[in-house]
Amino acid sequence: MLASFSRLHTTSWILGVNYPISEAYAPIIMARRYFAVAAAMGTVGLLFLTWLVMKRLMSPLAAFTRHVELLPEKSGDERLVTLDSGDEIGVLGTAFNSLIHTLDAQREELQVRTLSLEKEVAEREVAQEALAEKQQQLKALNNMLEERIIAQVNELRQKDRMMIQQSRQAAMGEMINNIAHQWRQPLNNLGLIVQGMQLNHEMGQLSKEEMKGYSDMAMATIQFMSRTIDDFRNFFRPDKKRQMFHINQVVSRTISIIEGTLNKHRITIEVDTTDDPVVNGYPNEFSQVILNILTNARDAMAERGIGDPRIKIGMRSENGKAVVTIVDNAGGIPDDVIGRIFDPFFTTKGPDKGTGIGLYMSKEIIEKNMNGRLTARNTGIGAEFRIEV
Repeated sequence: MLASFSRLHTTSWILGVNYPISEAYAPIIMARRYFAVAAAMGTVGLLFLTWLVMKRLMSPLAAFTRHVELLPEKSGDERLVTLDSGDEIGVLGTAFNSLIHTLDAQREELQVRTLSLEKEVAEREVAQEALAEKQQQLKALNNMLEERIIAQVNELRQKDRMMIQQSRQAAMGEMINNIAHQWRQPLNNLGLIVQGMQLNHEMGQLSKEEMKGYSDMAMATIQFMSRTIDDFRNFFRPDKKRQMFHINQVVSRTISIIEGTLNKHRITIEVDTTDDPVVNGYPNEFSQVILNILTNARDAMAERGIGDPRIKIGMRSENGKAVVTIVDNAGGIPDDVIGRIFDPFFTTKGPDKGTGIGLYMSKEIIEKNMNGRLTARNTGIGAEFRIEV
């Protein structure tokens, strides 16, 4: 029960009022109940509204998630996602579709490259098979070429041996001819000496002094012929190894061998001995070269009937090398021939007068055996052969 008292000043009365508590608090309790119900209903409504908003917001993401989960089962345009959203989810969907297009393009490019690579691999395999076949063919060809080369080398060696033999035979024939001319005059002298001794003996005028004089002349002639034999023997003796020699001595020895036939054709030979180079090589082979060139010059002048036949031989040192020049006045070598004079078996003398291997062997000796150079050219009056060693 609620009670309240108040004094009235006008009457000095005390006014008392009472009210039941249940009735007094009834509106407050009712209001509190209404408030609780309203709060509960508001909370439920707010939760429902929140659920609706979250559903609206999460629905595209859930759809996108389901789409991604089912992506392996889809193909083509089915893989593209359709989202009616303009927020970040929509941007994510657009980016996802762009990624799909990019992957498709890359996949197509990869397929093209794969096909190209497979084609290239196939072509390479075909090329390797073709290469292997070519290698087998090349190997067979190499074997065949090797056999041919061996056969040709053997054939060339046989030809070289034949040419060397022919060259020796030709040189031997030339030497016999030179020996005949070289010994004709000494033999004539011996004949005159014997005839003089016999005549003086028959006339009783052969004294000891005259006998000694005839004997000395005969011995001098015999010694000359003996030296000639040594020269010819040394000419054919092969050089076993290189040696230092004076070119002047070799040239002089060679001239002494051919001097008889040069005199027969009234050929004058001039030798410039102001310089005497020394070289390292094969003197006998070098002498053969000089003899071949002199023999060709002699034959050319004899064949063409040169009025005043001459041969000039010069020797000098030039740029650290020994140079020998042999010049004649036989008119020179024809232009259509000069380029072939060093070829094997090439000759302008005819089959009965020359073998065509003399100058070839001379070039082989100078350039291959002695690491030098042998050349020929025409001058105003004849041919010039130049030897550099």
